Amino acid sequence: MKRIVCLFAAAALALLPLSAAGPGDSAGKLPKEIRISYAKSPFNLPLIVAARRGMLEKAFAEKGVAVKFFEIDSGAKQAEAMASALLAASSVISVKAAGATVLATAEGFVKPQLVVAARSAFIRDYPGLVDLYVSVHKEAIAWIAAHEDEALAIGAKEQGISVEDARELAAASHFTADIGPAEVEALKDDVRFMLGSGMLTSPVEPAGLLRPGLLR
Repeated sequence: MKRIVCLFAAAALALLPLSAAGPGDSAGKLPKEIRISYAKSPFNLPLIVAARRGMLEKAFAEKGVAVKFFEIDSGAKQAEAMASALLAASSVISVKAAGATVLATAEGFVKPQLVVAARSAFIRDYPGLVDLYVSVHKEAIAWIAAHEDEALAIGAKEQGISVEDARELAAASHFTADIGPAEVEALKDDVRFMLGSGMLTSPVEPAGLLRPGLLR
């Protein structure tokens, strides 16, 4: 099974002017708005469900913080971060259905892992908001488990694929809110691959990028 690891926050969180009060966050102040990147590929069902059901907006509104999504629909931009075997998988399914043949995959080169990140300054200044996102992420996963057919229908509609294809994509992924030693080792392998291919110019220690408490 391909393991998709959701670490924290939602891809990229950007700050606008600060206001409101919030315990445990940046001298009692919270941003008026956070921006969350929203990539339709790969098949990120927890984020799709959380976005389409308004789960994040509702949770952050209780803190006086607005949520704004901005879509990343360019495959090239996503590839700049890390191309995985599930990247744009719905597109692969579509072209295969039209009679095309897959000539190559990333199998054996990288272990598919979707990691979500926030700026270091955001994590440092607003740990309460990071924790809030993680709680919504867990809530979305629980809702998907309890309403599988409805969740798959939401994901299928978002991707423009059949429910059965959505079921196949969902079965090939496993989302969690923490990360273990095996995933860290896989990230180290990815770093070595990227260094060898020229995608990175200097080494990176994956464990050093993880928020404390997320490594199980």
